[in-house]
Amino acid sequence: RTPTPKFQVDEHATLQRAVYEFGVLKEEDIEKYSVYGFLRNPIERFFSIFTHFFDLRRIDVSKMTKEEIASEALKVLNTTKVPYEFIAPNALQPNGSFPFHPQVKWLVFNDKPINNIILYPNFDEFLLKVTGSTEFKYKEKIGKKPIHSEVSQSNLDAIREWYAEDFELWERLSQERS
Repeated sequence: RTPTPKFQVDEHATLQRAVYEFGVLKEEDIEKYSVYGFLRNPIERFFSIFTHFFDLRRIDVSKMTKEEIASEALKVLNTTKVPYEFIAPNALQPNGSFPFHPQVKWLVFNDKPINNIILYPNFDEFLLKVTGSTEFKYKEKIGKKPIHSEVSQSNLDAIREWYAEDFELWERLSQERS
């Protein structure tokens, strides 16, 4: 017989949920820890999210252009009429997460930014520094060609509008760290 885990945390849980919903940490302990979050290029993340979302729905994105994926994904976003805060658990994903949140929603605790935001392209560098290893390798299904050249300006503008806070933070941190 398999023992019941003491707690189970959604792998996409925010720090807020880890403390208040799952009880993994205590609020007063947060100040004692270094908290890390990863910020991805918002365009790359958009395509990664929706490639996964469509895969879950058995839609073969390998036969779609980036423009087609963007158009279909924006239709999904534009038909989600309920604000993020009111999405019911398990509404769109089996694990209960709503993957379309802007990334900045994961990078705060009690309305304050977490103390260590790492830009996603530096993930292997971060792992090597912290653990001495780069064993984790993340595979993207969308390829490595520049996405911007494959998507219409109107769709890029719509993506930027949906994820304005992510673009703002990405651009600011990228500029500060270059």
